[in-house]
Amino acid sequence: MKKRISFPVAFLTAVLILSGCSSVGKQEAGNKEVTEQGASSAITEAASADPYDRLEGLDYEGYRFRFCYYGTEANGWNPYIDVAESNGEVLNDAAFDRNAKVSELLNVSFSMIRDPAYETLFKNSIYAGDEEYDMALFWTDLNGATYMTEHLLFDWNDLPLVDLEADWYNQSANEAFSVAGTQFFGVSDMTFTVQQHFRFLYNKQLAEDNGLKSVYDDVLSGTFTFDKMLADIRKCYKDLNGNGEADDADCFGFATNAPHTNLFFRNTGGPEVTVGPDGYEINIYSERIVTLVEKVVGLLQEKACFDTTQGNAHYNVFNEGRALFAPYSSDPVLLRDYDVDFGYVPYPKLTEDQPYYTTTTGGFMGLPVSLSDPARTGAIIEATSIASHELVIEAFISAYIEGKILRDKESVDIYRMMRSSAVYDISYNTDPSGKLRTISAYYKHFLDTKSTDVASWYAAEGPGIKEKYDELWKLASAKKE
Repeated sequence: MKKRISFPVAFLTAVLILSGCSSVGKQEAGNKEVTEQGASSAITEAASADPYDRLEGLDYEGYRFRFCYYGTEANGWNPYIDVAESNGEVLNDAAFDRNAKVSELLNVSFSMIRDPAYETLFKNSIYAGDEEYDMALFWTDLNGATYMTEHLLFDWNDLPLVDLEADWYNQSANEAFSVAGTQFFGVSDMTFTVQQHFRFLYNKQLAEDNGLKSVYDDVLSGTFTFDKMLADIRKCYKDLNGNGEADDADCFGFATNAPHTNLFFRNTGGPEVTVGPDGYEINIYSERIVTLVEKVVGLLQEKACFDTTQGNAHYNVFNEGRALFAPYSSDPVLLRDYDVDFGYVPYPKLTEDQPYYTTTTGGFMGLPVSLSDPARTGAIIEATSIASHELVIEAFISAYIEGKILRDKESVDIYRMMRSSAVYDISYNTDPSGKLRTISAYYKHFLDTKSTDVASWYAAEGPGIKEKYDELWKLASAKKE
């Protein structure tokens, strides 16, 4: 059984306040051969030792670890795994040093292919059995259920030399992507830079101009609720062109689009699907969810709400200083060019007695089921994850996010809290029903129709959703047996 997330004392205090296959790796002559059994016992013996110890002596003779990733360089979101050279940029050089350490330890290097059709390339390689890629690094828009139902991926629980309970693996992802004892995807600090979470930006000057209490104070005191947010939103609306109508030229309290509005149901409502001992628990209908649907639908009908139907136009409204809040999910580097003085906060709570939910996505890894040398793959992932934990994370947070993106200490503190407590939800990327994945079709119904009749919609859609999740659980159980 995997451990749940273990946080530092300082973070726990903040939260209280915020209330089958070959297993032999190639080695130099004379080195002891590593087997799956030996790897497993080595993990146990090394629990309190240097994490690199069990990897010492492995030599993969210059093996090039090949992985595919989405898009092109122009898409941004650099995963900083395949780093060719040191260039003086702190994050790049931290990743370069990480790779140098792994290369020296295991005698390996990295090669990344970026392609919009990376999933097709990865799947075709699996179907052909040619092992063109050792791994796929998946992005947010993924229909992961197909990889599970078609049994295309190697079980992370069978991967030698990998200690999934270690601090450099995301325990929330371990739980979310485990199905009946089989784990299809893994998330580690190796992919930290592209683990995306969803948040709000807020206009500090607009808040001050309208006599509002600092949103930071609300967040840190645990009182940043939907109702508190709505009250502040209403205070910020101004009819700037004086035509007596709410239109695109006005000043708003909230600027959004459909995907970000939909995210209230995960970030304010909590995970839509959780994993229980005997199956999935579907959390899309309750008195609490009905209340949330009513509030979100009501928000969209407020004159103080700018709801665009054109891409991310709401970002422009916010950057022009004409919105108090705007949900944000794009590459953080883009925020460097924002003129408006912004703060960084989580989605609001529904009630004060709940935690802040921070849904995260991206950065998860899949390994081809036809993996010919699991020990080699395990060693490379483990070493890179350990070294990323040691060298890359702080560089990413301190030098990149804190040094170049965020603009005040409060934002930094809240950013660290959100990244530490962020959770993966299987329904976002690996939903077998097609109703809950990414921009949930289930909740989109309420936003499109402005209906709040959750009971009727759940009666029509809920059984089919549950049936698909039950089928997925049975498929995984059968594979494990």
